[in-house]
Parts: sequence; structure tokens; C-alpha cells
Amino acid sequence: MPTGQTGPPTPRTATPPAPARQPTRAKKRILVIEDHADTARALAVRLEAAQYEVTTAADVLLGLNLLVRDQPDLVLLDVLLPSGNGFALVELARKLSPQLPPILVMTSIKQPELRERARSLGLAGFFEKPLDTQALLATIHNSLHEV
Repeated sequence: MPTGQTGPPTPRTATPPAPARQPTRAKKRILVIEDHADTARALAVRLEAAQYEVTTAADVLLGLNLLVRDQPDLVLLDVLLPSGNGFALVELARKLSPQLPPILVMTSIKQPELRERARSLGLAGFFEKPLDTQALLATIHNSLHEV
């Protein structure tokens, strides 16, 4: 028995192994192109609460720049914007980058031809304002093929 120790040695208990860490899933990135600041802010808050990373742009030029430069996972795009419209942005973006993420358009204009234009461009969704956020989130989720 070592010096200074009395009695039997204290049994050592094995420390259980730490649980395996689940790989952290990177947040999907959404670009919101909306010129009304309150709407853009409300969308950003709602999307961030749903665990998406959100970037906003208030006009066609900045939106196009962010779309090409940052390559987000999804774009939520207003139809009427300063310096152009959302459909023109999509057409120009396709010329600059043939691989675009899913694009959802939104508008407060109640014209059936806008919905048809979105369909003809092959966009992932069309929403009229005021937005049904549950339907919007479901469409975003499905467009990103999230499980």
C-alpha cells in the first residue's frame, strides 16, 4: 500500500463517453428582394425564426448583385421594384448565371397574367400580398427539399 493511504484503494469509475455530436446543419440562405422596408423586415424576422439566414435587398440592381455574388439557396422576390421589376431580374440573372436557386415571387397586384408570367418563367412559387406566411414557409421548405 502506498505511503499515506489507509484501507483499500478507491475504485475508479469509467466516465461514460460523450454522446456523438450531431453535425450542425448549415442554415439555408434566403435572399429577400423587397423595396418596402417594413415588409422586408417582417419577412426577415419570420424566416430567421424558421432557422434561415436572410439577406435583403431593396432594388433590382442590389438584388441582382447579391444573387450572382452570394448564390443564395432561395430567392423571395417582389414583382414591382425600384429600377425594374422582378421578372426582368430573373431574365437577366439567367443570362449571367444559368444555375439559379428556386425563386418565389410576391406581389400586391391582383392580375392573373402575373401568375401566368411566373409560371412561364418556371418560378417555384407565386404569392399575393398580404402573404400567407404558413403557405410561404411550406413552399420554401419544399423548394429547398428539406426533410
